[in-house]
Amino acid sequence: GELETIVLANEIGIKFVLMDDLLARRKAIRMGLTPIGTLGILKLATHRDVLSPHTVSRLVNELTTRHGMYLSPEALDDFLSSIGLEK
Repeated sequence: GELETIVLANEIGIKFVLMDDLLARRKAIRMGLTPIGTLGILKLATHRDVLSPHTVSRLVNELTTRHGMYLSPEALDDFLSSIGLEK
């Protein structure tokens, strides 16, 4: 799905693409796109007051514990700090 996303975005002139896969994100950048991942969307929702930092923290916890999203402890700490929370 990521390759199709990159190709389609280039074909129709979209700058931002939603993807979490690191290799796909690197390819998207090389193709002149700006990837944004799940955490980026959640961070944006927090900064625009669509979701509270505590709600986002709960969602990220669910993503990592129940749905298999991997985040290093350092990445998690950085993310929580970026939305105004400490782990």
